[in-house]
Amino acid sequence: IIEKYCHNNDINYCNTYGGLYDWDEMMDYVTTEGVQGICPPGWHIPTDLEWKVLEGVADSLYHIGDTIWDISWARRGFDAAKNLKSVSGWWIGSHGTDLLGFSALPGGDRFHDGLFYLAGGFGLWWTSTQYSKKYSWYRLFYYYYTNVYRNSDFRKQSALSVRCLRDD
Repeated sequence: IIEKYCHNNDINYCNTYGGLYDWDEMMDYVTTEGVQGICPPGWHIPTDLEWKVLEGVADSLYHIGDTIWDISWARRGFDAAKNLKSVSGWWIGSHGTDLLGFSALPGGDRFHDGLFYLAGGFGLWWTSTQYSKKYSWYRLFYYYYTNVYRNSDFRKQSALSVRCLRDD
């Protein structure tokens, strides 16, 4: 059974934004980058590098391979988040263009202490790439910014959104 959290323990949030998963559950309790994890057969949890490629494709100013995508702990790129955000579901005035059909929704998060934060305003997605034993890389889209944060400061016990990537 795959365990997930719904924002504020309300199933309506899962129906709208999807579930939130802690890192170990998402990875099916292994630490191998690019593992299938909770994804269906033929799909896998994207790595940090695969997210960098997506950002480079989505951004109109900084492209694949640009060193800006290696920066962490800061906003990166120009408009990748805007181009990956859905055209609805975000707080008023902060919807995206959904240029690539990614349709990113702001599911918020469940912090490791059990508190839920900011559904509707923030979207956070795990990668399958560990930063350390306690932390993993993730991506964050803020409602009021057009660019992407790459961070590793949430403990793996926190619950974030997950996107699966089709295998080649």
